[in-house]
Amino acid sequence: MRARRSSYSLKGYKIIQLLYNGATTQTYKVVSDAGLQFVAKFLQKKDEHALTEIEIVKKMHHKYILEFNNMLETDTEFVMLCPFYQSLALHYVQSIDGFTPQRLATLFYKILVGLKYIHNMKIIHGDIRPENIIVSTENNEETPHIIDFGISHYEGQPFDNTLTTPAYKPPEQDLTFKSDIYSLGLAFYVCFSQIQTASQIRMHQLFSEKAWASSNPLLIDLIKNMIERDVEKRFSLEDCLNHPYFTEQIDETTRSTIMC
Repeated sequence: MRARRSSYSLKGYKIIQLLYNGATTQTYKVVSDAGLQFVAKFLQKKDEHALTEIEIVKKMHHKYILEFNNMLETDTEFVMLCPFYQSLALHYVQSIDGFTPQRLATLFYKILVGLKYIHNMKIIHGDIRPENIIVSTENNEETPHIIDFGISHYEGQPFDNTLTTPAYKPPEQDLTFKSDIYSLGLAFYVCFSQIQTASQIRMHQLFSEKAWASSNPLLIDLIKNMIERDVEKRFSLEDCLNHPYFTEQIDETTRSTIMC
């Protein structure tokens, strides 16, 4: 693993804080000479997927997906710059603030709309999990941002499914758009059932925890259908977005605004 860049300048940007230190990538909070804050993700040029990730992120122009700002280079790395948000990962939002029924439904719906955009671009994210969904707040409105396209790939493109985070990996070998549905359903289950990690779940124990005893049965039905092990029976994105859970919790005008 590479050394941290504790004091480092990069063509008009100063590194302030290490945000993530992985085996092949590092992510930092940086500040430009103009005082603007960004997230800088360092990708090794020798990583054959680096250019694919950059290409995919460049295509993303949606309010519920972390967007691309700029790309710089060093001798050995690409540096991808994206907006920096004062935000929390999805599971921390739940643990700190909890969720009212409408707040939960609205946030859930927004994330599904963001995932729909990704799929409409013929891209499978491949690593949907609570850590890869951050939530920012501005003017009392919460905005989720789907992040980290490090193993994302185009539909039909060869993919090593061992790269998917094991705890959120769907049962099928060949990943499809519905694989992202499974991972997102499990991510929501983990967050809102107050389980510490997905690896603690045993399939025969799903929805048996006391935390779900008083939960909305429509929400339980939705998540059960998202984490259905049979791909053919598993909900599609349209099935999720049109589920009665959302029509019960979110008025039509708000749903239309979110979809725009």
